[in-house]
Amino acid sequence: MSRTLAIVNGDIFVNPRGTGDWIEGRDKLSQDFAELVLSDEDPSHDWGTRLKKVVVGTGAARSFVTSELHKAAAKLQRHQQNDQACTPEERLASVSYLNVEVSGNDCDFQMTLKTQAPGSLTLRDGIQLRTPKLGHTMPNYSV
Repeated sequence: MSRTLAIVNGDIFVNPRGTGDWIEGRDKLSQDFAELVLSDEDPSHDWGTRLKKVVVGTGAARSFVTSELHKAAAKLQRHQQNDQACTPEERLASVSYLNVEVSGNDCDFQMTLKTQAPGSLTLRDGIQLRTPKLGHTMPNYSV
């Protein structure tokens, strides 16, 4: 089993008992994907995206964001291949749906990540293109 501490608004989540909460499975997949998307590209570690380089106000913004999200999914899959503790519930099998909408400086996306376990994870999020920022939200699950 693979698990990590829950992150909320960029900080470790501390519950009312004063301890961190452990997450695993689809919640861990969601958090790992958000961490990868939010990180600056680091080719030496095969991690991060180039979302800070998006050009605002161009027709290319939608295709650029779409491409970066697909690349992020592929990077996460490569990292998971080497993680023997990664469970089928958190292991990314494929992206079955991705829709990116750009309006002004806002970019909203919805994507469905298929895991190796039955079911999928649907992420809905947005990016402010002027100052790229991804406000990670809790996922909606579908089976």
